[in-house]
Amino acid sequence: MSYSWKVLCIVMIGTLMGALDQSIVNVSLPAIMADFGSSLDGIEWVVTGYMLAFATLMPLTAWFRERIGHKVLFTTSLIVFTAGSILCGLAWNLPSLVVARVIQAFGGGAITPTGMAMISEEFPPSERAKALGYWGMGVLVGPAFGPTLGGWLTNVFGWRSIFLINLPIGIAGVVLAWTVLKPDRPHAETHRPFDFWGFSFLSIFLVTFLLGLSRGEHEGWGSFYIITCSVLSLAGFAGFLLVESIVPYRIVDITLFKIPVFAACIVVTVV
Repeated sequence: MSYSWKVLCIVMIGTLMGALDQSIVNVSLPAIMADFGSSLDGIEWVVTGYMLAFATLMPLTAWFRERIGHKVLFTTSLIVFTAGSILCGLAWNLPSLVVARVIQAFGGGAITPTGMAMISEEFPPSERAKALGYWGMGVLVGPAFGPTLGGWLTNVFGWRSIFLINLPIGIAGVVLAWTVLKPDRPHAETHRPFDFWGFSFLSIFLVTFLLGLSRGEHEGWGSFYIITCSVLSLAGFAGFLLVESIVPYRIVDITLFKIPVFAACIVVTVV
């Protein structure tokens, strides 16, 4: 097996594990709620906390890659995700579970974009589409089978098993990533400054937008809570666009949206 396909296999392990965990927990929420004696409002933060941390971390992956390289970033992401999974399985109350889910999401948020970038760099253009197609299967299969697997594990072994099942997979992924992947630390002169304001405005936009979507049904779509989230989200988005149009080192290259095919694909994905 060539090195490129070994990279794909390693990336698939992390991608499948990260994608699976986005949906596997949903069917286990009633069991967790009964075990901790928590309310519906409280248990929702097990999902919401993961979603917010996952979305906030993803834009940072390109900047981290320039500092430490793909190998260290991907391996560290697997370690953080696996450690977060262990903490979730050992959680003693709801707040500790939410914090563990946030830690888990910090690892998961970097796995997907880093893995995709690694595949794009390792495969030549003639094989890149095929490799990304295989990688995409992991992205789709994880959320599709997550609820079924989560329900079975919860019924047979208890809700903690949906997190602890990541331990052997994560360890295998870390060992393979560290032993197989080649070091790729960039030279110091390629380092670009961190786009603090761009990241801050983007984080405000993502967090308030996702909070509004996740809490809209409960709070009421015309409530003060949702209106506040909407205003902050629009302000964050406007500030993000303004900053990214001025600074030379952007956390997200918005000029890519000038490419019609790219912009159309993003619109279709969002819809």
